[in-house]
Amino acid sequence: MEQRTPYGRILSAVQAGAILALLGLALLFLRGRVAGAEEGFLVSGTIALSLGFGFALSAALSYFLSKSFGLLSDSAARRS
Repeated sequence: MEQRTPYGRILSAVQAGAILALLGLALLFLRGRVAGAEEGFLVSGTIALSLGFGFALSAALSYFLSKSFGLLSDSAARRS
């Protein structure tokens, strides 16, 4: 079984957050462009955007907690 580093988990959350946030923004943009589908795009876009921000916040919290627990090492400190 593959071991994932804290960096890999944090970057995965950042990637998911960015993709979902951009999807949400695209859906909200389309809301005004497609007649008769305003509510559907609004609901879907809001959910996707909220999930994207949630993943980004989760990644930021994971980064700071991992750093404070000493799970993330500074590569410059290792070299010296």
